[in-house]
Amino acid sequence: MATTSLSPSSGDPHATASRHGMILHRAGNRLAQPLLASAVIALLVRMPSLRDPLSVDPSVYLTISDGLLHGAAPYRDIFDHKGPLTYLLFVPVAPFGSYLLVHLLLFALFVWSLWHFIRLVERNSDATTAWVAAVVYAIAASSDLIEGTDPNLEQLTLPFVVGTLDLADSFRVSGRVREAAFSGVLLAATVLVKPVLGLILPIAAVLLLMNTATRWRGFVAWTLAGVVTTAIILVPFAAAGLWSDMVRGAVDYNRTYVDAGLGSITGWRAHVELLLKSPADFFFFGALGLGALTGLRPPLRRFGLLGLAWWFAAWAGVKLGVRDWYHYFISLVPPSAVLFGVATHAVRTQLMGSRASETARFDRSTVALAGLAVVPIAATFWLVPVRTDLAVRADDPLGSRAAPHLLQQKKAAAILDRITKPDERIYVVTDVASNGSGQAIYWLAHRKPASRWIFPIVMFPPRQPDVARDLATRPPAAVVLMPNASGDYAMEGIRRGRLKEVARLPVNNSNGIVIYGRRAPR
Repeated sequence: MATTSLSPSSGDPHATASRHGMILHRAGNRLAQPLLASAVIALLVRMPSLRDPLSVDPSVYLTISDGLLHGAAPYRDIFDHKGPLTYLLFVPVAPFGSYLLVHLLLFALFVWSLWHFIRLVERNSDATTAWVAAVVYAIAASSDLIEGTDPNLEQLTLPFVVGTLDLADSFRVSGRVREAAFSGVLLAATVLVKPVLGLILPIAAVLLLMNTATRWRGFVAWTLAGVVTTAIILVPFAAAGLWSDMVRGAVDYNRTYVDAGLGSITGWRAHVELLLKSPADFFFFGALGLGALTGLRPPLRRFGLLGLAWWFAAWAGVKLGVRDWYHYFISLVPPSAVLFGVATHAVRTQLMGSRASETARFDRSTVALAGLAVVPIAATFWLVPVRTDLAVRADDPLGSRAAPHLLQQKKAAAILDRITKPDERIYVVTDVASNGSGQAIYWLAHRKPASRWIFPIVMFPPRQPDVARDLATRPPAAVVLMPNASGDYAMEGIRRGRLKEVARLPVNNSNGIVIYGRRAPR
């Protein structure tokens, strides 16, 4: 396939659309093989994690999603500061209390992002480049090294982010207004989950405006689709009287993140130091370096510029996140994979000359070159020690690799199911000393929290008195004390609720998970 440059469309719009339609049809026939191969690779990388418990953030999202199904309102009844679409994404799997279903949902969303990713790369380069970039993307985004197997928002929004740019670029080529509209829908979905990821908006807008034939029709459709999608999601929250709570949680609270992010890092050295906090810095810096070397000259200069602009937009999102949690860097994976693909194309063109543009499939002549690009990345992601609290491997190599205190959450939920009624409330005492875990117990037991503040209390010191007041005013039917967590502020609620220790689950050398209830489990 001849390389398709990122240049504006011109001439008769109908003839142009017809010509590009034929190109896209042929390209679509070549998507199946790299999509299937990279999806299988991603599944193999994720296989050991499919039964893993969840970390703090997705546990909170699932607790809120489960609460939605049982009459608990987000923001007001259970506090969180993410966008409102976050909790709707988990509703399909919330009723089942299954880690496996959550991970399969995550994998399905990732395959969706793979489809958009391969379309984008193949449209702007060739089949071989799409193969290489897709495999790199599948391995890197699925690696525990950046918490790729935990359903954090950066991972969940990959199809929205990649799809926004793919559909905007597809409109640039075809002029189909519906593709611009769908791009606007996905951009709105991105912002409604995690607003900082909306930094790709200028890139999508530029792609749309590069179609000279129907640019304004596409731009208007893109804008209107985004506005309508936003209204569809927000209006029910406003109608339920949650608008002010949502603004305080998702806007006012997050403003402190942005302010801290803008003021926390100054000077180019600090920018570099931020990236060095990622355990996969070799991958991101390697992609940036290769992209700068090979993506600024023909034949993929414009696509290289797209990859570089996307990389820096993702990096800006990481910077605004303030913290250096590994999953923040997931948004850097797609543009990094694009830049690796661009570099592979440049090397291949140099080696094969004009024959490179004539190759329409991933043939034997390029297997060795693809191996040089993919194998080191695969080996590094698999062999570098993983440094997250989800990476303590169990004896069973295909079993859960979660830390022991997370493995006991299901047992705790099963006990709560026996000692409490579905309409009764519970509270899980957790803090930084207990790795901030335990929120999944609400979701696993399908019980509402007795206080809206379910985050690790040490992270929100002013809320500790609020929790103590909530538990004392409306004593819970059970209290769970996570390992090493200080439960002093919960003691009044335990006393007034006439709770006693009914179970203790051992966790290594700690005091274990202690469960207080009115009756012992039968």
